[in-house]
Amino acid sequence: MFTRLGLPYSTLVWSGGKSFHAIISVDEGFKNALEYRQAVLAVYRVLQKNSIPNDEQVKDPARLSRCAGSVRVNTRQEQEVAEVRDRVSRNTFNAWLEAHGESVEEPKLPTETNYIICK
Repeated sequence: MFTRLGLPYSTLVWSGGKSFHAIISVDEGFKNALEYRQAVLAVYRVLQKNSIPNDEQVKDPARLSRCAGSVRVNTRQEQEVAEVRDRVSRNTFNAWLEAHGESVEEPKLPTETNYIICK
């Protein structure tokens, strides 16, 4: 399903059970954690539009992947590398999102509020 969608991933890991974990390693990186989160949400939207399940409970980057070669204690399933590719250029990543009607939105910073400023 990732191939059909043309997902520009860098690594694909088989969980040893019922799922694959695609890692998109963008060569240029993101400005900050907010921009990174917007990129993750854009990928999630593309997956949802194409009926590909994703785990939206994953909130932090460290939980987005599986470590190949490790064994899950509760099931004894070994994580396996399915495929390794090069890092994805930022242009390729953005073009893939745009081809699917998405983009990395500018992070929304807090707006003015009714706070009293103390001097």
